[in-house]
Amino acid sequence: MLEPTATLAIQHATFLFGARPHRRRNTMTDSAVLDAPGIATNGLVHLTAHEGTVEVWSAGERIATSSNVIELHEVDVPTRLYFPRGDVDLTRLRRVENTTFCPFKGVASDYWALADGADASPVAWSYPEPISAFAPIGGHIAFYDSLEIRPVGDGPGAKA
Repeated sequence: MLEPTATLAIQHATFLFGARPHRRRNTMTDSAVLDAPGIATNGLVHLTAHEGTVEVWSAGERIATSSNVIELHEVDVPTRLYFPRGDVDLTRLRRVENTTFCPFKGVASDYWALADGADASPVAWSYPEPISAFAPIGGHIAFYDSLEIRPVGDGPGAKA
């Protein structure tokens, strides 16, 4: 039995495209991913392990560093890097209220702004319990482009 968010994604795909999605295997996780026209078809949305170490910086302060980053590739949006929660310095972030829904990944209900500013605009988010096909990003934290995200060993301004 599918979890409610996965069922909703299938209903959404059926409504939009008139066909029930079939299942295919994700090479990174060996778990089934939704596959329907416009929904993760031919790798339009997929996960890969990032090679190397990546850091996230804001105003000269490191917020995260990890060599266990997961890349999420989604058509028409920038590749997002998901950091294990334990590799993020949460003292540099503060929780803000926000919830969004993605038909691919599910409900993102954990959002953070920079801890040292009055601006409550989110700079990071997480899917605590994503749709099972994207379980590897569960609890991982992704960052908006407003922060500097770069591979370790590259100079300032380099993008991961």
